[in-house]
Amino acid sequence: MLKKLNESGLDAADAKLLHLKPCTAEESMALHLSRIGEGFRISYHNIKGKLIPFLRYRYFDTVGEGFIAGAELRKYDQPGHTGIEVYLPPYKNWEEIAADETKRLILTEGELKAACATKNDFPTISFGGVWSFGRCKGDLRLHKTLEKFKLSGRAVYICFDSDAAKNPEVMRAENRLAQELLNAGAVVHVVRIPPDGPDKVGLDDFIVQNGVKAFQKLLDDTPEWVKSRELHELNAEYVICRDTAAICEITTHRMYSRDRFELLEAPRKVVSENAAGQTCLKPAVKAWLEWPQRSKVDGVTYDPGRPRIFKGKLNQWNDPGIEAIEGDTALFDELFAHLVRDSKQRAWIMQWAAYPLQCRGGRNNVAIMIWSLTQGQGKSLLGETLGWLHGRENYIEIGTDQLASDFNEWQPRRTFVMGSELCGPSTRDARSFADKMKSLITASDILVNEKYEKTYLIPNRDNYFLTSNHLTALHLTKEARRYFVVHATEGKLPQEFYTRFVEWRENGGLSALLYKMLRIDLSGFNPGADAPQTVDMMEMVRNDQSDLQDWLCELHEDYRAVMLRHNWSAVIANNRFATAQQLLKAYLERTPNARATTQQLAQELKAAGFVPANGGVQVRIRDHKGKDTGRRERLWIVRDFKKAAELSPEQIGTEWQAGGGR
Repeated sequence: MLKKLNESGLDAADAKLLHLKPCTAEESMALHLSRIGEGFRISYHNIKGKLIPFLRYRYFDTVGEGFIAGAELRKYDQPGHTGIEVYLPPYKNWEEIAADETKRLILTEGELKAACATKNDFPTISFGGVWSFGRCKGDLRLHKTLEKFKLSGRAVYICFDSDAAKNPEVMRAENRLAQELLNAGAVVHVVRIPPDGPDKVGLDDFIVQNGVKAFQKLLDDTPEWVKSRELHELNAEYVICRDTAAICEITTHRMYSRDRFELLEAPRKVVSENAAGQTCLKPAVKAWLEWPQRSKVDGVTYDPGRPRIFKGKLNQWNDPGIEAIEGDTALFDELFAHLVRDSKQRAWIMQWAAYPLQCRGGRNNVAIMIWSLTQGQGKSLLGETLGWLHGRENYIEIGTDQLASDFNEWQPRRTFVMGSELCGPSTRDARSFADKMKSLITASDILVNEKYEKTYLIPNRDNYFLTSNHLTALHLTKEARRYFVVHATEGKLPQEFYTRFVEWRENGGLSALLYKMLRIDLSGFNPGADAPQTVDMMEMVRNDQSDLQDWLCELHEDYRAVMLRHNWSAVIANNRFATAQQLLKAYLERTPNARATTQQLAQELKAAGFVPANGGVQVRIRDHKGKDTGRRERLWIVRDFKKAAELSPEQIGTEWQAGGGR
């Protein structure tokens, strides 16, 4: 604890005055915190300097272990349902300061920062978080303790950490706090602490490193917030992206050209002085674009779990805001088991669903497809529930219109996509859908193409969960690797079950399910591996194939047996090579009424797993003595694939001729 205090310019005597107490992990259990860990408790005082029944806790460990290994943990905590209080370091007579509006007042985040500044004769009040200046959660009127201060005409300085200038959420909190103070009559200043390279700097760090005089000068040089209010507010709403030369709206992620941005925000004005010293109104947008403190980033990214500004880019990921709390998931388990009867399939899907939740930003290279002929079973309800665990803004449900559109504004900034009946009823639609979906599932990046906006790249974090009521939902071959197919064969559950499920989900069910998901064992799961083949997938493959495709698949599995069954000679049946014409002749003898061409058959051979001999280049046909016959044939390997692929073109031509080539 003393080591941490020393970093803020405090010592053991300060710890005693501030009533700071170190705690073991076991002692922290009695405080009813969100997690157990070593740290120290911070006592709070009222304006009279008396201790009040409110505390906060500073953990020593800030990096997680186990299933959250490497994740940054909450540094500060407090017992649940204890409300919001402001911190008044007991170095000063706060009643006297509150009554004297000539006394400058500083507001910051973090108790040790307030203690350091107040100890050095800068009366400072701190909040537990940048939004904790209000009376309670959701009520952002000034805290009742702050209302005890005479604020009219008082200089008040908001002094958050140096990264505030790059954190839109902090800037929004600054602006809201500044407005509340302004409403109370205060003269507000928003201080910008200079960063120290990549390291974040708090006011305690600045005072310790640079001294009291430097901090005093920093305060003196900070202009009134009201003079640049519109600029500060624009800073909290927009950033300039250098790589696209566009302006990005932080909350909606919309990208605007400069012309569209100026048109959109034309009504906003700032007070300015012209060359003659006269005041006038100037477009706020132009002033902001020229302002040295305007928000700038190198570009945009989408990196779940990372800060809003990450590695110089605007992170467009939104925190789901769901707290993992142990609870009952029986209704989810029942619905899941009803749709996916096989326990091994359920276990794999649970790992698939848990992976991007445990490893934020993780993407599975496999899509889940659950289909059935029965409507209303709960397929979409299951997918929607899993999607909501990612947060409403990171989840979307799409249909054929979105997939067919030339624009893909639905695709970026998602970690879970549910698609319902995307392929359409025809085989042609199914083939087109399967080809497009494969690229969507496996692409590392998304080229964002939004109407009227410049295209740009963003990381692909999408995990796809697909549902259908048609066996033709996907056009698959038996080599398909990107789909895990499940046939839900059961009927509908009683309607009362679905009603209870929705009620459960809306009343803590998501928190309980998230708790469960974060504890799924991912041992042996590889998100980049091929999908395990299921019986249901092979059923879909067989249903989607034409008679010719079925025959070629049968031929690929046992060429010799099929040929002998057609009464072809044993010599030809034992050959390792054949032309497309030979294979077509065999097929038409088997199915006289079929309509198929050599070109059509050649196109289907590869899909069935056959490989062209000699890399697809025509082979010179030789007689048994090795003499060139003058013929050229394009041959296919039809059996004994590995050994046949090792033969030279001369050996291939000789063997085919000897085996009854004609």
